[in-house]
Amino acid sequence: MPWKETTKMTERARLIEKWNSKLYSVSELAEEFGVSRPTVYQWIERYRRGGDKGLIDRPSVPKSCPHKTDKEIAEQIVQAKMQHLGWGPAKLIDLLRAVKPDVEWPSATAAGRILEERGLVKKRRARRTGVIRHGQQLEASESGQMMTADHKGQIRMGNGKYCYPVTINEPVSRYIYAIDGKDSTSYEHARSTFERVFREYGIPYFIGTDNGSPFCCSRALAGLSRMAVWWIKLRIMPLTIHKGCPWENGIHERMHRTLKEATARPPGLNKQQQQQRFAAFRYEFNHVRPHASLGGRTPASMLQPCKRSYPERVPSVEYPLHYETRSVRSKGSIRWKGDTLFVSQSLINERVGLVEIDDGVWSLYFSNIELGRWDERTKSIS
Repeated sequence: MPWKETTKMTERARLIEKWNSKLYSVSELAEEFGVSRPTVYQWIERYRRGGDKGLIDRPSVPKSCPHKTDKEIAEQIVQAKMQHLGWGPAKLIDLLRAVKPDVEWPSATAAGRILEERGLVKKRRARRTGVIRHGQQLEASESGQMMTADHKGQIRMGNGKYCYPVTINEPVSRYIYAIDGKDSTSYEHARSTFERVFREYGIPYFIGTDNGSPFCCSRALAGLSRMAVWWIKLRIMPLTIHKGCPWENGIHERMHRTLKEATARPPGLNKQQQQQRFAAFRYEFNHVRPHASLGGRTPASMLQPCKRSYPERVPSVEYPLHYETRSVRSKGSIRWKGDTLFVSQSLINERVGLVEIDDGVWSLYFSNIELGRWDERTKSIS
């Protein structure tokens, strides 16, 4: 039986007294006091070391805590957080494992507790629920097939002027091809960035964008902008998301949120300083930052080059022999069966094709893109 609850110290003192008398063996003491032989040895040893004070109850504190993180490891997690303030614990642990694979790093949950104790965790706002999302995301089956592009709004710099960054991304590897601050969202400014990216990385089969300038023109047939016309001549298929559905380009939009947090809060003093921030962010995002969607790997390690190289000359558009072809004039129109038919200013100096699909009904094409249908009776395009 165990120690008597009301006389623990008395019972232990009696045990030691009888032991000191040398008249009792350990087995006899254990049987008399209703404890095990190891317990008798324990209290004898504690009496030898501390005298009567050694018989007092001690707080039951474990000698070690197996799930507690080592102080040195915890400090390295904190230091990694200080270098990457926008990163969460899972991403920090992925980075540390990549840098020091021989160290037994704790889980992301344990790292989160460490950062929370230091006041380095920012609480996330609860997400709104009940939003129904229609449409299909811009996705590719393998790296090198598709690029996505957008303008990250406008950033007001320290000097009061605005910067309009054009961004080009790869949805499979998450690799950022370019973040270029521009003076406007014009076609001319954006095209120079695409030409540089095409020369360095090759030409994809698809480019996905929203419906904004300079990627789409709401006033033109099929929404074709000058940018889209150039892409089509390069044998690139433009893809646009549904209006008001930014989640269809969710990978790109998520990158934009991280970009804004890292480079625009606060912004650079001028365009040169802002571009330096873009370049630093792009390098870290591509080569340092682990991505959970990539299994903790970096975009640079997953990127595959596009299979087609950028041509020295942009090829002209060709049509099947049975098509009727016309050149788009300076005002965006063509001459067709004695009539002047307005097509699009985006297609000025380009050739379009027409093919009859029914009696008096013609399909109007630019390359393989159907722009609309011309009805000879109503003299209108639908």
